[in-house]
Amino acid sequence: MALRALTREAGPRKGKARMLHLDEAKTLGIIFCYGPDGKENVTRLASLPPLKGRKVKFLGYKPYKPPKDELRDDQSFSMDETDRRLHPKAGAVEAFLEHNYDILFDLSTEEHIPLLWVLSGAKAGLKLSLHSGKREALSDMMIRMEGATDPGIVFSQMLHYLEQINPKA
Repeated sequence: MALRALTREAGPRKGKARMLHLDEAKTLGIIFCYGPDGKENVTRLASLPPLKGRKVKFLGYKPYKPPKDELRDDQSFSMDETDRRLHPKAGAVEAFLEHNYDILFDLSTEEHIPLLWVLSGAKAGLKLSLHSGKREALSDMMIRMEGATDPGIVFSQMLHYLEQINPKA
């Protein structure tokens, strides 16, 4: 039910997915779910050689209601910033969705409706995610990794497959 609503809101994909070589991508979006050490594992990816010199935007989801004393940042949102249908209503989400990305990486290892909503609404030439039934209608390319829990490993595998499919000539 929720998936139908997501795809209906997002509408049909305009145009075709563009298979870019990573060297051609100038803007990258990365969405992820916080877990233990979640942010540290993901934001350290921005310093990896394949991402240097590119504009990289992160958006993290906290699948819990944070304590009142927890600091808020402009690159994340939490469960308490969603409406009754679990659609995000945070400024961080709106700011993330304003941008056009050459490649969008969904590094979430579990399905969360708020992140599926972001994936459906993001404007990207190519959307990559882990394989799941709910993401099929939302992603252009998916990889299957059973038991994946580390977003860093997911990201490295996505880069590997992207290089294999579209090698630079």
